[in-house]
This record gives sequence, structure tokens and C-alpha cells, in this order.
Amino acid sequence: MVQGEGIPNKRARPTSVQDVLVSQPDVQDTQAPGGKPAAAAKGSSAHTLTVKEIHQDKLTQTAQKQWSTKAISSKAPPAFQPELVASIYRDELAGARDEPPSLKRVMLLEVSQYLENYLWPNFDPATATFEHLMSIILMVNEKFREGVPAWTCFHTREGLFADFFKCFLTLKARREEQGVAMRMHERTSYLVFTINVFQSLEDEMVRAQVLRLVSLPLWQALSPGRLQLELHGLPQLGKHWKHLLKKEQKASKQPGYVPGPQRPEGRFVPALLDEFLEVLDQVVVPAEVSAVNGESSEAMQAEGGPLVLSPRPLLHCERLLELLVDLLSQLPTRRQLVDLFQFYMTFPINDHTGEALTDEDVTQAHYEKVCQLQRLLFKHWPKLHDLALANCGTVEKREVLRRHLASMSHEDLMKLLVKQLRLVSEADPWIASKPFLQEVMLSTYERRRSQREGTMCRCLCMLAGEGCLALPKLNLQFLTPHDYLLRNFNLFRLEATYAIREDLADALGRVGAYWDDSGDVPVPAVGEFKPAAVTADIVIDTRSLRGNIRAEWDELKLHDVLFLLTIRPPCGAEVAEMFEGGRKPNAAEKYGLVYVRGCEIIEVKDEGGRLMNDFTGRVKPHEQKPPEGFLRTLTVALDTAQYQLDMNHMARVKGAEDMYGTFNLLVVRKAKENNFKPVLESIRDLMNEDVIIPPWLRDIFLGYGDPGAAQWRSLPIEQRLRTVDFKDTFLNAQHLREVFPDYEVRFASGGKDEEQLPPYRLTFPMEAEGQGEEDGATSDAPSKPHQSDGAAAAPSGRDAQGGGVGADRGAGGGSDGAGALVAGSSGVGGSSRKKELLVESYVPPDPGPYPEDKPRTNSVRFTAVQTEAIMSGVQPGLTMVVGPPGTGKTDTAVQIMHVLYHNCPGQRTLLITHSNQALNDLFQKIMERNVPARYLLRLGMGEQELETEQDFSRVGRVNAMLARRLELLAQVEKMARQFGVVEDVAYTCETAGYFWLLHVLSRWEKFLLHAERLRTPNAVQELFPFHEFFADAPSQPLFKGKNYEEDMSRARGCFRHLRTMFQELEECRAFELLKGQADRVNYLMTRQAKIVAMTCTHAALRRREFIDLAFKYDNLLMEESGQILEIETFIPMLLQRREDDVSRLQRGRARPHTHTHTHRRYRSLGDLPAVDLNPRFKAANPGLAFDYQFINVPNFLGRGEIEPTPYFYQNLGEAEMVVSIFCFMRLMGYPAEKITILSTYNGQKHLIRDVVERRCAQHPLFGRPAKVSTVDKYQGQQNDYVLLSLVRTRVVGHFRDVRRLVVAMSRARLGLYIVGRQSLFANCFELQPVFRIRPRYMSTSLCPDSHGLVLPAGVVPPPQYPVPAQQPGEEEGGVPEQPATAAAGGADAEGEEEGGTATGASAPQGGAGGQQDAPTPAVKGDTGAAAAERGLKKLQG
Repeated sequence: MVQGEGIPNKRARPTSVQDVLVSQPDVQDTQAPGGKPAAAAKGSSAHTLTVKEIHQDKLTQTAQKQWSTKAISSKAPPAFQPELVASIYRDELAGARDEPPSLKRVMLLEVSQYLENYLWPNFDPATATFEHLMSIILMVNEKFREGVPAWTCFHTREGLFADFFKCFLTLKARREEQGVAMRMHERTSYLVFTINVFQSLEDEMVRAQVLRLVSLPLWQALSPGRLQLELHGLPQLGKHWKHLLKKEQKASKQPGYVPGPQRPEGRFVPALLDEFLEVLDQVVVPAEVSAVNGESSEAMQAEGGPLVLSPRPLLHCERLLELLVDLLSQLPTRRQLVDLFQFYMTFPINDHTGEALTDEDVTQAHYEKVCQLQRLLFKHWPKLHDLALANCGTVEKREVLRRHLASMSHEDLMKLLVKQLRLVSEADPWIASKPFLQEVMLSTYERRRSQREGTMCRCLCMLAGEGCLALPKLNLQFLTPHDYLLRNFNLFRLEATYAIREDLADALGRVGAYWDDSGDVPVPAVGEFKPAAVTADIVIDTRSLRGNIRAEWDELKLHDVLFLLTIRPPCGAEVAEMFEGGRKPNAAEKYGLVYVRGCEIIEVKDEGGRLMNDFTGRVKPHEQKPPEGFLRTLTVALDTAQYQLDMNHMARVKGAEDMYGTFNLLVVRKAKENNFKPVLESIRDLMNEDVIIPPWLRDIFLGYGDPGAAQWRSLPIEQRLRTVDFKDTFLNAQHLREVFPDYEVRFASGGKDEEQLPPYRLTFPMEAEGQGEEDGATSDAPSKPHQSDGAAAAPSGRDAQGGGVGADRGAGGGSDGAGALVAGSSGVGGSSRKKELLVESYVPPDPGPYPEDKPRTNSVRFTAVQTEAIMSGVQPGLTMVVGPPGTGKTDTAVQIMHVLYHNCPGQRTLLITHSNQALNDLFQKIMERNVPARYLLRLGMGEQELETEQDFSRVGRVNAMLARRLELLAQVEKMARQFGVVEDVAYTCETAGYFWLLHVLSRWEKFLLHAERLRTPNAVQELFPFHEFFADAPSQPLFKGKNYEEDMSRARGCFRHLRTMFQELEECRAFELLKGQADRVNYLMTRQAKIVAMTCTHAALRRREFIDLAFKYDNLLMEESGQILEIETFIPMLLQRREDDVSRLQRGRARPHTHTHTHRRYRSLGDLPAVDLNPRFKAANPGLAFDYQFINVPNFLGRGEIEPTPYFYQNLGEAEMVVSIFCFMRLMGYPAEKITILSTYNGQKHLIRDVVERRCAQHPLFGRPAKVSTVDKYQGQQNDYVLLSLVRTRVVGHFRDVRRLVVAMSRARLGLYIVGRQSLFANCFELQPVFRIRPRYMSTSLCPDSHGLVLPAGVVPPPQYPVPAQQPGEEEGGVPEQPATAAAGGADAEGEEEGGTATGASAPQGGAGGQQDAPTPAVKGDTGAAAAERGLKKLQG
């Protein structure tokens, strides 16, 4: 029996963003217990660079002299030296060695802008050398490896790219003409470059050259017989072929004519295949050859001696296979290459038209091919009549075909395949091999299992030792939706498997298993052989577990995934043998892991046999009780596909062990990390359905066609909304004219602008906008498949242009001071001839006499770009809003939802986000608008985090509807008593409906009739039938009796209140009739709710449930789409069944977050008027020298970051520092609700909260900040002042992710103060833009005009301090070196005591009088409230 010992320290798991450029770890942080330096931290491997290394390297010095920006922009720039390029290629890029170049050297050259400033500007196709071309190839490959734009610099000399590509195509031939063969690593780099160019078809410059390699002339490489068969199958293609032959015949008469197969573009692909076969023979070599070459190889055994796999030829072959897969997975390249690579022909698609084929089409084509073979055999091969007369199901079996082909001679096989079937060319040298001919025949006529069948038979998690050649790619283009789903299925499956293996390795390490013979594990009860479901019962005893651990096991519920493990721990001798020779065993070997299988919980029972955590309705709420005893019985469902594989293995291998009787360890992962199974099941279900995508979105989704085709302007006129009621979008007539500068705004009622009050109803011209340039079309070229559509801004990583839509806060969005994304064309449209925009100003009807009847109005002054996004979002089609954090994308989305709800009240909208925090932020803003709460629904666990007293979960909404029913029926009962009607009319919603028709509506109609006849000033006051009911209205009397129109408007408002009340009762009627809670919940979700919000993960988890409930929606709004996995953006589009093969989806909106630093990513990002007009943006922060500071925090009490539990990072020094800064700001008069403290890790968040509670929470002068949270949880929120703790001191960690960096840097309006380890973060290359753009000195000085706790009334804070001048030793993009008295840009101050705080005084930086008080000296161990109190005494003294 396996038992556990202690819990060893957990190994750090690799992050998703690898630490490529990091600083050296601190010596104090890497000391082993014995005093010796420990191993370098993760990230400081042989392939890492630091800024210091970059500056000291000889290549950097050469770059500074030859191709740095400063050198080439000087008056006398250095001349180009071809010999320097040759020398660098020979010495640094391994041009003179058989080993590939060092990645570190390649990275260094790429960082120095070797390609942008030297190689490409000086490229001349007439004189370019082999070294020059290969250097360009290596630099481009490195850019692709790092994920940065590779073709940007080529566009500066775009005309030369065609010549460069010709040189690339002839590079190998020219090298061979010189009598020098390319080395293997050069061949591989050449091949990788080919892969990269074929993956760049979205770039028009590249696409124009690349597609020539796979165009129709390539078919000249086919054998005549095969060519004839292909042309016969598609007559239209035959016409193109004849036209090509005529052109070739005409060109052949010209001097210097080169036949098509001999041209570089015609020879390129066939030459790659020939090279592949040549290199393939070098993959397996004798061991002595590998030893001579100095390669580390994988050994094998053969009859002639030991053989090994040579890694470099093997890598080359793998890269060529990768290229072939890429060519076959993109429609423009697949069409011409399918016949050259028969193995990749099985994808169900028409190779010429690009149409997807159904399983029936594929099966029919296969059997037609088999029948053709049988007819040929019956006519020409009498000895194969048995095969010719057999049924198709027999002929398609591989073993049957192999048996009949074995009886044929080599000559007969050649005649059949070459002459008759024309499967192989006569010129093919492989026809001399009979096994090759047999394999061609078998692969052509055997029936292969379809990819859908293969997916259904595949287990959802690769726990049984499967492997793959390479990760599947998510390209910009896909063959069919099924192709897209299949790639995502494989990729998601691999990612889940990796995460599970890491977690299991961690669990095994913490278990510390060893052998004990005192017990045994009983065999679980497993179901029948391959049933529809395989179930088992697992009994666990939680008696020995700690309380919190036992509680976690008791929380297991339906659909949770568990893992069954068989562990056989190795003995001491076996462990010693594992580590012999420096070998590092994997986790399975180290801990004795033998088997792993997954299972899913069906039900959980306690010791008394009662169901636990049941959400199916079998256990009534009043019957739920605490679990009995400690024994828990888990009924689980095993993976049926994996179970069948295991049973087949046991039947095939004699003496195989029954693994299901050996499991001795049960592992459960965290719920948030354990949702892979339903996601994979959702993808698999979609692969077995005919996926219906809206026609206006299908081609764009697959990566083809014009991206602007999904924009509302490109849709048919009859599908658009010509007249749109924008409600409270515009604040006044001037605002309306500002946002439509390209339209001639005309008000229907005439008059001055001051007389035209909102709201406005806009009618747009009938012209088909967007369908021609004269109409102001803003869609981009079709060459950018995934470019932003509709109101999209900054497509393909470029600046906002054309139809771009950026959103702002500030004066237009709720975040004062944030930037506004400026589109290239202001307003809507873009033509020079202005069209007329008809505007109708109307008076909204009186909503009713009670305050709750009054709708909440918008106060945001939306900009022209935001208005364009709102208009596009309301119209059918695709809208994409792009902008950095803080530019009002959420406010724009909320206004879209508000306008859409009132213009299309019958439509339902689905809200999707990546995180619960972002969803709650969006949902709460919608709650604040004029959308009734009964139409809102929030699904998922994050609903509990909504900052509202109302419950918007499914059960909460049902309870709210039932409670509202009782309230409304009480109002009906009150009215019935006033009318003298029997009170049982308020018994049910149905009887209340009859009361409405017979007594309320009839009285109102009678009132209208008599009032219209009289039309006297007091007619309404005298005749109104509901005076007594509205006696409790706050504004009394209801009618003044002076103006008939005013009183009638007031009366109509009262009736509107009554009508709304009875409409709500009618909506409550379904909840009254449905008695079961489950039925009520399902009705609420499928019929009642108009706006349903959920995360993308919840959508994937519950898709099957939504489909079963016939869930329907018309619009989809997706927040944070840049952070959502591609497949997680696709699944929400298919949460409903198709109707008559048509998708219901009419509108789609997506709002991706920025992916690079704000100002680098959005170059046309400007400031809103509020930044220039609002005084608080012009004033300095009292008591603080700068509005942005990086404050260095050295080791505190001898320690930097700590990890008390795995992944729970904390830094006490930084926690004390941010709390001290908070206390100081409170002393200076900053409101606590205007200060937020953020951290990059949960552990630090909890530590800061503890320090706040300990130091200042209970102190009346300090209190608590507005919020202490993590950066990820604070997305979508802002505050005036933000204190940020970076925590890490060993490696940068996940803060290197640029998305997280941008979010962190954009949360503050007026002041951002960062505490961290400068020596680490300043050396991170990705973070250099932050240090380069905003260098700031640390200063804790007080401003001379701010000696009080709160600034006196009327006192203006001192002006903004100027940015300090560049100091000696400071380089562009670096961090200046400072004397011991100051910390520069957050840099370490020399001479600091260990555990202290950098407090050196800075030089005067302006301000009133240009002086600053000296900072309070730091006392070791004196932090938090004590330090703040000493500062207070100094201020008061």
C-alpha cells in the first residue's frame, strides 16, 4: 500500500512566456544552505541575454559603429562592407562550421537591428553574396521565432522583394555551381524560411511571390498520364491548361526561353522533394559515423551493427514534413500540391472549388474509385476475377488487397499502376521496387477511417503515452470549419495533457510514496466490455485528512474529473541506478508511476448512502443535510475510448496486467484548471455536426474573401436598420453634429440647435454605403484575412485607419485623462460629398409618477469614433472595437447594448468575456442603464462577486420573479379594493390578467373617450379613474388642472406604469405555472432573459446543456476577445441549434485588449479634451515629485521574494513599502477611496492586506485603500492613484506578458507608483519601453506648499515637475547610473544597508521655490504606521 511522508518543496513550473532576457539572480537569493551559490534560477540559461551583456558584446560595438541608428543618421554614415557581412556570417552565424549558430549570437544580431539597418538597406540583387542572403534568411527566421513582425523592413524597399525572392529560389543552384554544398544547418534554415513565407500569405508583397511556386505551371512536373486524369476530372481546369500551353508555345520562340519545369519557380517544390529523399537516407547512420561527426544520437540495434538516428538530417526531414502539412492546410497552396503528396489527400474537401465534402460525399467517391478498379480488373486481369467480383467492403480491406497483390509479378504491377491506373510516372526511379508499388496501390484503395470517426475513438487526454511530431498550427486560413475545429481539438488536447502531467508530477512529489505491505487496494467494479458507458465505484476514507482538505473532497460534485494512478515506488538501489551517469529521470520513473487514467464523477454519496452536492433536483433543498461519517462513495464514468484501447491491449498481449485492478492513488485537480474535458467534448460534438456559420461571416472566419464584407455597410440594404433611435447617446445637438462631420445634419422639425433636445432618432441615406469608394467605403484589401471589420480599429497590428473605431473614456467614457483612439477618417462615412442625415428630436413619453419609473440617462460625451462603433454595433454584421485599456471600450459596448435593446426589444443577446472580473464590470454597467433587471441573467460562479444586493444567478432571478409576483399581486389587490371588485382577482397572474382587461383597460379607454370630447384644462383631473391608486405618488397633486396637454401626458405616464405592472405579471405567469425549480430556471434562461452573460469557459462547459434546452440568441458581444483562445471565441457562436440550415446570429461584436505597449501599439492615440481642460490633470500630486515613479526595494531583512507554498509568491519588503507610501499619501490628504494597491501575484495581495490591517486599517488618519487586488482582477477598473508591487526578485515571471504589462500601466489616472527590484526589471528587454519612455527618479520629499494634512481651500497644488535631464552614464533605453545619494529610475542605490529602504535625497526639481524637504530617515525595522506617525510629527513640528 502506498503511504505518504512529508511535502517537499515544489519545482517551479515553466511559464507560458519564457524568460528569454533576464538579469542575473541576486546572490543573496540563490545561496544554498551550505553557503555555496545555488543553481541559476530559471530563465538564466545559455540562451538568455541581459542588457549588460548586450552592451558589452563585440557585436554590439560593431553595430554601434556600422549600423546603429546614430551611425547611419550621421552626416558621414559608414560605407557598406560586404566583407563584414561575410565575416559575421562565417564567425557568428556558423557559416564556416557544421554546427548550427548559437541562438544567443543570432538573438544579439537581431536585437541590434542588423536586418533593418544593414542587410536589407544594402541589398543589391546583382551583387548579393551567398553570405548576405543567408544572413537575411537567418534574421527573418529569428523574428518569426520571437513572434515579432518580420516583413516590416522589407516594405521600405518593396520593389526589390521580387528580386530578393528570385535570388532565394536560385540560392542552392548558385551555391552548387560554385562547387560548394550547403551545410545541413544551412539547408534547414533555408527550409524554415520557406515555411515562414508560406505562413505569411496575409502580406500582399509576400503572397504575390510565394503563390507562383504553387500555381498551375507546377503541374508540368506531373507525369503525362496523371496529368491527363486530373484534367479529365475538371474540364474548366483543362481550359486553363490549354491556355497555359499556348502561352508557353508562343514564348518558346523567343530567345533565351527556359522551359517551365526548369524555371526556379517550377523546379522549387520538386527539388525540395528530391532533397527530402536524399536527406532521408542520412537519417539512420552507423554509430561510428555519428561519433565522427560529434552528434548526440538515439541508438538502435541492427544486424550489421549499432545504428543511430542522426539529429540534423532528422530535423531537416521534420521541417519538410511541416512544410508539406502547411501547404496542404491552406486552400491557395493545396489546390496544386495534392497530387504530389497522396498521403495528405484524405481531408474532406474539393481540391479545386474549396467546398467542404460531407462523409457521404467522401464515401461515395471512395466506392466509385473501388468499382472502377474492379471493372478494370474484370476486363484485363482474369487471374484477379475473385477480387473483381468481391463486394466493395472486401476490396477496401488492406489485408485482402495485400494478399492479391502479392500474387502478381513485378512486371504486372508496373503495367497495372503505370500504364493502366497511372498512379506512378514511368520516369519515377521507385518503380523498380515492388514493395513501393504495392504500398501505392494499398494507400490508394484502402478505406481510411474518417477524421470524425478517429476523433470519436480518441481519448480526450493523452495519458497513455501518445506522441506527436509537432504542435498543430492555427493559421490565418483554414480549409473548412471542421479543419479549424480539428486543429483546435488537437492543440487543446496537448495543452491539457501537459498541464495534467505537470500537476500529477507535483502531486507525486508531495505524496512521498513508499511501500508498506500492511494492506491492499480493492479492485473497482468496472462495467461491461465496451458498453455505452463504463462506470466504477470508488470508496475513499477522509478520516485521516485535515479539516480543510477533507472539505475539498466533500465538495466534489457531478462532472468533476479525477485521476486514477498506479504507483510502484522504486527502491533505493533503483533510484541510484536512475541517476547514474548524470541521467535525469522523468517524474514517472522517479516516483514509480505506472498507469494513469481519467474519470468523471456521476454522483457522490456519504456513509449513509445519501447524495451529496446534488444539483439535478433529486434532493430537495429542505432535505439537504451535512454528510454523515467519513466514507465517501464516488460513482465515476471512465473514458470509454481509453477503456476499449486497454481491453484490446490485454487481449492482444499474453499475460498483460489488468491495470484497472492496480489503482492505488486518487488525484483531483483544482476546479478552475480541470475543465478541459467538457471543452474537448464541445469541440468533438461540433466536429460531428454540420457547423452553420452566418454567410456574411463564413469566408472571413476561414481567412478568405474581403474582411469588409461582414461590415454592415457591405450587407444588403434590406438587412440594415435605416432608422435608429440612439436614445441618450448624444447630449445635445452640438454633440450630434460633432460626431457626424461628414454628414449634412438636418433636423426634421427645423429650428435652431438649441431647440433640438435629445433623444434623437436618426435616418441614414438609402445609398449602398461601403460598396464603392465613392460611397466612403472603409474596408481594407482582401489580402488581410483576419483584419478588423466593421468598426474595427488598428487592424493587423497597425495604426487605426479607415473604418477603425477606438473607444475613449475621459470626457467620453468614465476615465478622465485616458487617451482617445483617433480614426483615420473622422465620423461616419468618408466621401468628400456630404450626404444628408435626417434627425428627429422627440419628447420621450412620461414613464410614470414614481422615481423608479425614471430611466437613468447617459452622461458620457461619446466621440465620433465611439459613435461609429455604436452605430455599427446596432446594425447587423461584424463590429470590432480595438483600443488600449482605459479608452472606453466597455462604455461603448454598454451603450451598444442599451441602444440595441430599445431598437430591437425582441432580440436576445449573449455576453461573453474571458474573465469573471471583466464580465462583472460590463454587467454592472448594463445594470445601471435603462434595461429592466428581469431581463438580465448572469451565469457562472463569478455572479457572487457582483457588487450589488440583487441576485442575478438563475435561481436568484427565479426567486426575484416570484417575489416580484407577490408584490405586483398585492398592488392588484389594492386596486381591486378601490374599484370595489372581489379581491380574489389578485389570486393568480391569470386572474390579474382578466382584471386588467375587464376593469383597468376598459376604464382607461372610457377615460380617453370622454377627455378627448371635453379637452378642458381640468378634464383630466376630473375624469382620471386611478386617483386613489396613485395617491402615494411623491408629486402631488398629479394634475394641476391648468393645461390639458400637460395633464394628459401625466395621465399617460400613470397608465404606462400600470401597463408595465401588468406586463410584468404576464411574464411572471410562466413561473407561477411551472412548479419545479429546474423548469423555472430553464424557462428563465431560454425565454425570459434578454441579455445573458457568461464567461467563455462556462459557454464551453455547458454547451451540450444549452443545445438540449433549445437556447437561442440573436446577438453576440465578446469582451476581451484578444485574451480568449480562438476556439473559445468560436464555441459561443454555436450555443444554439440551427434553424433550416441557417444561423440565427445577426450581429457580432468583439473588443480585444492591446497586445503591446499602448503608445507603440496605438500610434494615433491622442488625449481627450478633458486632459487639457480639467485642472487636476495639469497639477502635480501633492507631496510626490512625479506622477510616475519606479521605487527600488532591496532585500528586506535579508530576503527578497519568498514562496511559502507553491506559486504563492510574497515580498515583505515591497508590502511594507507600498503600505508606507499609502500612509504617507493619506497624511498628505489623498482620499483613501482614490488609492488602489495592486500586485502581480495572489500571495502578495494577501500579504499586503495583512500589513494594511496590522499597520493602518484601524487608525483614523489612514484607514484602508479603495481596493487591494491583483492586476488580472483589476482589468476594466481604474482609480486616481495606483500603487503597484511587482513582487519578484529572481525572475521576471509572468509580468513579461505585454498584455499584463499594459493593463498594469493603465489603471491609474493621476499617479502610478511602482515598487520592485530595479536590477531585475530594468534588464528585461520587453520592459525597456517603460523605462525608456518614462524615466523617473525616486523621491519621497514633500512639496513646500503641502505642509498640512489636507490642502487648504483654494490652494492650488504646485505645478507638474519637469522630467529630469539625462544624467551622465545614461544611455537611450537604459537606466542611468546614480551616486549613492539617489536611486535613479528605481535603480539600486549604492551603500544601502541590507534590509533598509532607499531614501537618498534627490536634486531640486522645480516646484514653488525650487526646494524640497529632506525625506524622513529610515529606521531599520520601523515601517508602516510607525513611520507614517513620525512623518506626521515632522509635518506638525
